[in-house]
Amino acid sequence: MKISIKEKVYNCIKAKKRHLAIRGISGTALSYLYSELLKDLNKTNLVIFPNKKDADNFLKDIFFFMQDKNIYEFVPYDISPFSGLSPHKEIISKRISSLYALLNEKSPVVVTSIEALVLKTIPKKELIEFVDYAEEGEELDRELLIKKLEEGGYQRVPIVEDIGDYAVRGGVIDIFSPPYQNPLRIEFWGDLVESIRQFDPFTQRSLTNEKSMIILPCSELILNEKNLKRARSLGRLPFSNGSNPKFSGKEAWLAHFYEKPSSIFDYLPEDTVITVYSYHSIGSVFRKIKERILRDIERFKKEAAEKGEPFPEVENLILESEELMQNIAKFQIIQLESSGPFDEKTEFIDIPGHFELIDDIEIRIPERGRVSLAPLAEKVEEWKENGARVVIITRTKEQAERLKEILKNYNVEIDRLLDAWKELPDKPGIFICLGNITKGFVWHEAGLYVISEDQIFGRKRDVKTTKPSSRLAKWADIGQFKEGDLVVHEDHGIGRYIGLKKIKVNDTVNEYAVIEYAGNSKLYIPADRISILQKYIGVEGKEPKLDQLGGRSWDVAKKKAKNSIKKIAKQLVELYAIRQTRKGYAFSPPDHIFREFEATFEHEETPDQIKAIEDVLNDMQSERPMDRLICGDVGFGKTEVAIRAAFKAVMDGKQVAMVVPTTLLAEQHYRTFKNRMSPYHIKVEMLSRFKSKAEQAKIIAELRSGKIDIIIGTHRLLQKDIQF
Repeated sequence: MKISIKEKVYNCIKAKKRHLAIRGISGTALSYLYSELLKDLNKTNLVIFPNKKDADNFLKDIFFFMQDKNIYEFVPYDISPFSGLSPHKEIISKRISSLYALLNEKSPVVVTSIEALVLKTIPKKELIEFVDYAEEGEELDRELLIKKLEEGGYQRVPIVEDIGDYAVRGGVIDIFSPPYQNPLRIEFWGDLVESIRQFDPFTQRSLTNEKSMIILPCSELILNEKNLKRARSLGRLPFSNGSNPKFSGKEAWLAHFYEKPSSIFDYLPEDTVITVYSYHSIGSVFRKIKERILRDIERFKKEAAEKGEPFPEVENLILESEELMQNIAKFQIIQLESSGPFDEKTEFIDIPGHFELIDDIEIRIPERGRVSLAPLAEKVEEWKENGARVVIITRTKEQAERLKEILKNYNVEIDRLLDAWKELPDKPGIFICLGNITKGFVWHEAGLYVISEDQIFGRKRDVKTTKPSSRLAKWADIGQFKEGDLVVHEDHGIGRYIGLKKIKVNDTVNEYAVIEYAGNSKLYIPADRISILQKYIGVEGKEPKLDQLGGRSWDVAKKKAKNSIKKIAKQLVELYAIRQTRKGYAFSPPDHIFREFEATFEHEETPDQIKAIEDVLNDMQSERPMDRLICGDVGFGKTEVAIRAAFKAVMDGKQVAMVVPTTLLAEQHYRTFKNRMSPYHIKVEMLSRFKSKAEQAKIIAELRSGKIDIIIGTHRLLQKDIQF
């Protein structure tokens, strides 16, 4: 009986082979093999990649195959703590959650990169001692809990919105602890925990009831009395002995507070399996990263000396290369390599065959697009007839339905739409599964072909996203403001952004955004509450007056704006009443050609963009004349809404005119429309002052004769000589 690849690897691990090398597999195929192993492998797994990009790709793929498995990422800092700044709260949260999982979960999987291993972290003993639990119906000392939160790096705030926040309101304590996706609300009766509920940080509404909750630190530095005593005895601290020791960049000072900071290896059980991608390159990658960190330390140390500021000792904080290799060697190792050398003690598995789907079929769309998906249709039918399972992965349900409709036009029937990989039947067929993978692959021994939508329609570009907010406006973040910028505070009106300033309040130093108002009045806003500001947008060249802080000018301005809106609303109601009685052209519903066209869009549509497109298409199919306003920030996809409407109009035999305010925009939209429309032989032209008189005359003539399908231009399109 032939042994499968999975069984070969699993048997070696089960036999406790100390060093196993696997050659010939990488990418998404590797993630699939790993997911199959994890179904039966009840061991802690640490997976190490040379860099964060490879780790992120592996995580994306393994999450797709194992949505029910708890998989963690031990990430590197996003900023050097030696700069005097602390990493983002989400970074610390991921690191703490990974370490806690290694201590408490059965067979967790932690994925990391070499860079994340260089600097040491919170000692294992310290994390164990800090961890606390709240259980419904049990007693929990409320005051001791608040003290612990302070020691663990939490910040007391009026409203809990971010990881590491906590708020106290009478008998209620809200906490956003690292293991959770949402904050939790504990209701006390004295010291008795009456209820625990998860709640939405944006609406503040309850989501689910919980029987218990885990409280983890949100900092790798626990500022309890024991650790403070050690740090003060060593001296040279970034705070005075009598002050509250909350400061930025505290991760760089771990060796002052802890006698022996830990590495992630100190958290691993003895039977852990460590999988290392490109094992032979570990040493060189580690040394390069360490050299870069040491260069940064020297630079920041020099800057601190010039400012007369203390700088931390780093001797016990950085892992040595030999120490890294010795730590890895303590455990069972799976070595993933493209080539050797391998020593005699290494059990070697060479996986025959190839897994790259791109070698079998050419289904990727060239840069300018491709109309026909016939090659894909022919191949998936052939594979199905040969008894294979063919799975096409799409990111959204809309794309899945779209692809199903397109393939149906090629006489290819989709057997089933799957919400998750675990729903895949163990029988031949063609399936579409929701999800996201790095790349498709083929697994010949299982008769499995997996295709990513990027291999069909081209790689999607990342789109801008906005964090959900309880506020109606999309407010700016601190990075968008420059000193001197005019800003709008929703309560106090127009002011001028002066910059950030560090201010000591109750022995704690925090950063505040300084806003200047009329009469040199100043408003100080905590930097983490900067979302209440919006950049002022007004008439170019005309600067408004600054509002009086605490005055009535802003309220008067808002009242005038409301009255103007009411007048405009009345006019619009009258206008729409007239439009309701008029009859327009009803376009046909979208067909497979339209679905094929929209599937080649190089970005992933946002939910709002999808709704806008659907609304516009519905309007076009109605006999009532369309009059729709699409609003959105720059770069959020308004142009694509217009492109799809224009394509539908042209496919129904109509001409399209797009009027833009500037010649620069006309040029930009012309290029965009032309690139998207060219595979369909749709003629797009531009009319602006950049065109000569002869060129303009030719374009106008072709527009009149119907040779031009889409015309893009400035107000020139509104002149009397333009005819369609």
